Amino acid sequence: MLTTALAAIFVLGVLIFVHELGHFLAAKKIGIRVERFSLGFPPKLIGKKIGDTEYCVSWIPLGGYVKMAGEQPDEEGLTGAPYEFQSRKVWERMLVVFAGPAMNFITAVLIFWGIFSIAGLATLTTTEIGGIEEHSLAAQAGVQVGDKVLAVGGSQVNEWNEIYSLVQDFRGTTLNIDVDRHGQRHTFFFSPEAIHQAEDYTLGLSPFVGTEIGSVKKKKPAHTSGLKPGDVIVSIDGQAVHQWDDMAERIHAKPGVPISVQWTRGDQSFETEITPEAQESMDAEGNVTEIGLIGIGPKIERKRVDILTSFWLGIQQTVYVAKLTVTFVKKLILRQISPKFIGGPIIIAQMAGETARAGLLDLFGLMALLSINLAFLNILPIPILDGGHLLFLSYEGITRKSLSLRQRGVLQQIGFAFLILLMVYVTYNDILKLFK
Repeated sequence: MLTTALAAIFVLGVLIFVHELGHFLAAKKIGIRVERFSLGFPPKLIGKKIGDTEYCVSWIPLGGYVKMAGEQPDEEGLTGAPYEFQSRKVWERMLVVFAGPAMNFITAVLIFWGIFSIAGLATLTTTEIGGIEEHSLAAQAGVQVGDKVLAVGGSQVNEWNEIYSLVQDFRGTTLNIDVDRHGQRHTFFFSPEAIHQAEDYTLGLSPFVGTEIGSVKKKKPAHTSGLKPGDVIVSIDGQAVHQWDDMAERIHAKPGVPISVQWTRGDQSFETEITPEAQESMDAEGNVTEIGLIGIGPKIERKRVDILTSFWLGIQQTVYVAKLTVTFVKKLILRQISPKFIGGPIIIAQMAGETARAGLLDLFGLMALLSINLAFLNILPIPILDGGHLLFLSYEGITRKSLSLRQRGVLQQIGFAFLILLMVYVTYNDILKLFK
């Protein structure tokens, strides 16, 4: 419980603080006077004034805030001085407002950069094809499960990541892929137009991954049932499994339903009944479903990458998560998925505790994901959020006049009421999930 509380305070506190730091740095750069920068929320614990700004630490460790001179249009004592927020040009004020969410995106990139620099890039030292999506480019070309990819575009490959990378970077007229099939070499051709139109640089291929367990999460069904890293799962509900994806698919299909799992450990064989935990999962298209998990991961090797490569991987991972978030929000607005899938503070705290117990890299990985989500939440065009302020400023920039104080007040009250209702709703959902 203590670990969960401390991890939640650390993660949320850092992310909110970083968000406010973005506003602070942008305001100072533009020349807006920042009267207070606080780490934490009032009441104030300690503080020191340096120049025009009071830097302080406050008692409630859930983030921070900045207080800019002339921040509100109805603020008393406005003089029209150039250091006041309301005196600056519209684009300057928009920059200060947007700097908060922008800092959250930057934070995500830096965290992912650090993770890739320390842990390296997960890779599979195989080129054997384990699965082919139906109607995919590879299926249409005649590629088969069991084929081993030898070369892509004339370049020899030794790892699965190299296949995806070469396909994505290919700029020739036609892409040729050479495979070994039962000792014979076969070549398949793909046009750049087809690859681009399909927007699928995997070509519909997935690697062969065996069923050897690489990791077991503590206190999860697999752990409590005695499974250990190095064990090899041989069957699920009496049906033999040879690939990780096939095994995972059988487990995912039984959330909350007991399954029979058989595995080997050296020369010994074991079998027991395990009940997968039900958990919500979102795929690359933003579809959210409930799946079963027992808390195991495949055996994956990690390859060290240089600092520039890890930085580029950090940017790519941030963009990937951002796209997933946009897709999720879009489907949520279009009512293609239920709002019950939105997680609130209780679930976030629970996740923070679980990842903290798993290790610092997992905890920082969660922080990066939440940083991206916090950025998107704040740029939604809801009055009282940064997105609402940007909307007001956009109106002012287009019409050359600002909203009246009464109009702003009404809209902000509506926005505040909406956020309160949303918080109550997601907290209610969180409580229901805890008692499932």
